[in-house]
Amino acid sequence: MPYFATRTEIGPVTEPDAVRFAAEVAGIQPGLLGAYWTPARGQVFAVHEAAAPPGTGPDYPGEAFPVLPITAEEYGPPALEPAAGAGEGLQLVLVRRQLSPLTEAQFRAVALQAIMCAHEYDDMLWLRSYWDVEQNQLNCLFRTRTHDLVREHAARSRIPCDEINDAVEIFHTKDAKGAKLL
Repeated sequence: MPYFATRTEIGPVTEPDAVRFAAEVAGIQPGLLGAYWTPARGQVFAVHEAAAPPGTGPDYPGEAFPVLPITAEEYGPPALEPAAGAGEGLQLVLVRRQLSPLTEAQFRAVALQAIMCAHEYDDMLWLRSYWDVEQNQLNCLFRTRTHDLVREHAARSRIPCDEINDAVEIFHTKDAKGAKLL
């Protein structure tokens, strides 16, 4: 089934308000897999698994775009454990990267290079990424001690790092059946 993402402006709100927003989205769009709130930007980045893009308009104020989820299981070396362990005590960040136009094969090479390089950092853990093929934009989730580690990783991996925002995971599930608000 295809995946779609939305980026919705919700303005300056509290974490409970952001969680309520995710609950409303989950009620409207049952295929919601994850929602990540960036308080400084007042945005929620949400990922859906659905046959068609989630609705827009007054019931759902986001614009949906197709994404390809990038996980270590699919793109990384299967036997390599992350150096940062479970990422305990590390801050969640959402990184936005604007890429040059790439074919899927070229993207796989870039993703593997970045994933391999991320394993070299003890205080940073790459979680997953979502590639917007049409806009050549990559949204990556990391747990890290500092934004500088993410910038250093980007420079070593030779990939852009246009924006880093502290994030709060307000909704996550492995599949739509096991949804859980955080």
